[in-house]
Amino acid sequence: MKTLIFFPAIFLLVFIPGLTAQITQSQVENAEAARYITMISADTTALSQMLADEFIYHQPTGDIVSKSDYLKNISSGNTQFLSANFTKLDVSLYEYVAVSRGSVVVELEINGNEITSGLRFLNVWVYRDGFLQLAARQSAFLD
Repeated sequence: MKTLIFFPAIFLLVFIPGLTAQITQSQVENAEAARYITMISADTTALSQMLADEFIYHQPTGDIVSKSDYLKNISSGNTQFLSANFTKLDVSLYEYVAVSRGSVVVELEINGNEITSGLRFLNVWVYRDGFLQLAARQSAFLD
């Protein structure tokens, strides 16, 4: 069952033009939450805007996925995100770059099979053109 969340309010929190040049912790926390909301709703248009063109994802399986492949996988319906709950989220700020680390439990449906998985992650966010974009992600299974 997909969680329906009012996306425009979250989107505005992350993509408000005129944000200060320095990234804040709350902006990164909002961006992390908004990214999962877009994945749960399979909104690849919004997700595409959140991901930097150079986005790369080192998946827990060892696969490396580009932005276009990541978006293609979600739009195909082969991978459907059902829910995501952070169990930990730490943010380090470096003026125009932020690094978020933590853990999340995601419920997915992959090729018709429901899976619950705990992940540790490391995300690199960059402040570009007035909003945050995810440039790199790496995750590992908790189990």
